[in-house]
Amino acid sequence: MRPTYENVYIGTFIFSLGYMFSSVRRGSRTSVAIELYQQTRKGEHLVGDLLTSIGGKCIIVEFKRDHTELAGELRKESKAPLRRMLQSVTDSRFVEISKRCHYIAIATAYSDSNAQCLAFLPYVDLAAKNQEARQWVGDTNFCKRYISPNSFECGVSPEDFTYYIGKLAEATGGTCGGLAVSVDKDGLKSAIVFEDVRELSKGLVQAEQEAERVIQRLEHSRSGPSLGR
Repeated sequence: MRPTYENVYIGTFIFSLGYMFSSVRRGSRTSVAIELYQQTRKGEHLVGDLLTSIGGKCIIVEFKRDHTELAGELRKESKAPLRRMLQSVTDSRFVEISKRCHYIAIATAYSDSNAQCLAFLPYVDLAAKNQEARQWVGDTNFCKRYISPNSFECGVSPEDFTYYIGKLAEATGGTCGGLAVSVDKDGLKSAIVFEDVRELSKGLVQAEQEAERVIQRLEHSRSGPSLGR
């Protein structure tokens, strides 16, 4: 069962994204249903939404209650292979994608008040040995970066996302869950809560394969023989 605080954080984040879209661009999609991914036809459709957005940007976020849970995250044996991959230079593509699509979020207080907000950090920075280099970003600035149509500072293409999730599933053995989100120029595209990243990876690959089949069928129908009079 998903912790109550995590459901609250997920709802808060999606609401913030929608609010930012409404403030920046009128007529954009400001809300989507937050779905629990399941290996069903409906689940496959939701994963397909992550892939079919031209110019879309995808991320995943793992939510922790607060900073006290970060030490436990770094001690997880199941994520030791992931930490080694992020600290290695053998797969630079994986590391570069991770910087822009895999985040950890916690609740924290603003520096000038007791008001709470969500703060975000690339997972690769959490795994880095130099803890002083961590630069947490508040939810407002994070959402602004993510929805910016002219920047891929935050968020990656569906192709890079599928590659990263596949590698993440291999590295963690599925012991990674969170929220997968996709946005495009029109607003929020999809929000999927997943318990096992292996299922998300499988769904992404299946959706990608189905998209390829659709394209091939269209190309075949267009190149078919024409009938004479």
